[in-house]
Amino acid sequence: MASIWRRNITRGAAALLALLGAAGACDVQTGLDLNYRADRAERGHLWIRVRCSPGAAPYRLSLPTTHFQGGDWALQLTRGGQALDLRVLAVRPLLGDALWPGQVLRGDQQLVFEVDAPGGQWASPAGEYRGDLMLSLQPEGQP
Repeated sequence: MASIWRRNITRGAAALLALLGAAGACDVQTGLDLNYRADRAERGHLWIRVRCSPGAAPYRLSLPTTHFQGGDWALQLTRGGQALDLRVLAVRPLLGDALWPGQVLRGDQQLVFEVDAPGGQWASPAGEYRGDLMLSLQPEGQP
């Protein structure tokens, strides 16, 4: 009987988010949910949530361009010497708009993207994997 592993990797537990700069009165949270069985793969989801106080200035929430491979984002998680290479399907967000470098947003946002392994290859041992996703949150009008 195949076990189901559920990994919930959050900002506090796994350093998934590195926040660069500040957009006053806005807070960013992110997480990654992966569900799959030993005998078959299932896609996961990356979520990004921005909460702003009323009247907060517009902001740019973006990824460094080095994370992009075509329309997708490259994301690598590691556990000891094991690596799990993933791609975030930026061209097909489940909720919210696709996120592009330098995009200007305003107010609360909730973005949920599909996560898949290149070629559908999910081979990796069970356990908690950690990774870094560099996001930048800057007030509009600042470099």
